[in-house]
Amino acid sequence: FDARYPLILGGINVGEGYTGAEAHSDEKALSVAISNERDMCYVKLRVKRHRWKRGVLKSHDAVFASLGWRRFQVTPVYCMDDEGGVARSRFLKYTPEFLHCSAVIWAPRISAGAGIVLCSSLARRDASFRVSATGVVTECAADFRVVKKLKLVGEPSDIHKNSAFIRGMFNSELEVNRFIGAALRTVSGIRGTVKKADRASEGSFRATFEDRLLKSDLVFLRAWVPVEKKQFCVTATNLLEPSAVRLLGGESAQWRMRTMRELREDEHVPIERKKDSEYRQITERPVIRKFNPLKVPERLRTELPFASRLSLPSPKKASNNHKLGGLGVNVDPKKERALIMTEEERKEHTVMQMLNSVRNIRAKKARETKQKYAKEQEKKRAAQEELHRKGEAKRRKSRYIKEGLEMQRQRKQQQS
Repeated sequence: FDARYPLILGGINVGEGYTGAEAHSDEKALSVAISNERDMCYVKLRVKRHRWKRGVLKSHDAVFASLGWRRFQVTPVYCMDDEGGVARSRFLKYTPEFLHCSAVIWAPRISAGAGIVLCSSLARRDASFRVSATGVVTECAADFRVVKKLKLVGEPSDIHKNSAFIRGMFNSELEVNRFIGAALRTVSGIRGTVKKADRASEGSFRATFEDRLLKSDLVFLRAWVPVEKKQFCVTATNLLEPSAVRLLGGESAQWRMRTMRELREDEHVPIERKKDSEYRQITERPVIRKFNPLKVPERLRTELPFASRLSLPSPKKASNNHKLGGLGVNVDPKKERALIMTEEERKEHTVMQMLNSVRNIRAKKARETKQKYAKEQEKKRAAQEELHRKGEAKRRKSRYIKEGLEMQRQRKQQQS
């Protein structure tokens, strides 16, 4: 017994330790192993990275789990439940740094509410904190659907008014038929729908959009594909590390699965670099995009706010020097076209002329009445100003007389 390496008291079901050749060599052990496999299911956890753990956890990387009396190694798939009424678990490549997330593992069935501890490594040569995450069991089921987003990109090959033929998104007609009715969206935000496959070109299809597309537009299709969850669970039936290995400070790899990082370090394999994942200069699409001129109807233009109206040039007046047939006769361009009207149109035109004449006469009378009233008001104002000017002169004369008499009286008093 090593006091620095305490033992955990507990137990597991009979036969859980029989795996592989051990189970097949014994008929009783094989039956027990089969019954234990029936008790296995997918367990959904709610976990959070430990605050002392350096770095984050990666999906499909093997971790050690302590759940109830059991200690086993699993490959969790981390996900996040979408909000907003959509029952969807989105795949996470890495765990959030400071938030909770969900994890799906293949493990023995256990009741909800049980606590769990995850450890990435158990080696004593590591100086970091070994508890990677803690969590709780939320539910158990035969399967959990975890999906990840798939973005398919295509480009228009033939453009019509509100429809276009898209190429480069699919490889066969069968793939197009599976996505009939799927929603599309361009870079500029124009929405569309997949309609029908084009048999002339393999993988191309016809789609309809809200507006006319440009040759430089890119079309995206957002889809959700299920993520594969491996049924991997190795139960530890004894101490995790033998005493000889613990004295050397190492870690035994006989019963556990190593991570990709450990395999690369042991086999001296460099990290694979995909050429498609590297940054490169984009030469397929032009830098300058040419847009068609915006045509705003005259009716809609008048209803726009003043700040949003387009500054269009004012229409030019017809020139008086327009000549008809080169004969040197000045003719109005509007009167060049011969207007042939029907009997009904001629009557309507006559009625409109009469109404316009009545309106012009009324406007002329109102204008004359207004001018006459303005002249009368001007005369009254002039007469009032004249009366005021005459009264002011009289008042000024009487004031000057009073001031002179007062000055004369004061002068006499000074002499006496």
